[in-house]
Amino acid sequence: MWLLVISFVIYLWIDSAPSSHRAIAYSVFKQELNSNNVQQVIIENSQIKGSFRLPISLGDNSEQTLKTSIPSFGDNTLLALLEQNKVEIESVSGSTPL
Repeated sequence: MWLLVISFVIYLWIDSAPSSHRAIAYSVFKQELNSNNVQQVIIENSQIKGSFRLPISLGDNSEQTLKTSIPSFGDNTLLALLEQNKVEIESVSGSTPL
């Protein structure tokens, strides 16, 4: 029983940890994608999280991870560019409230 309680507390702690993905402009994401510097993405609804092959400089920081949003008007070229650059793609379906 204690093991179950401890496991649940650890899960809640990990799940509530702040995301290490830094938000970037979609145009910056596309520029890095066109430069073959995007390694993997997780797409959920219009949100994209992922990682770069090589860190990029944003201001005074160097970033290895990314977070951005697909524009509301969409992007019909995105999937082809991801596949062309051999980006690992994971799609997560959004949760639907009951």
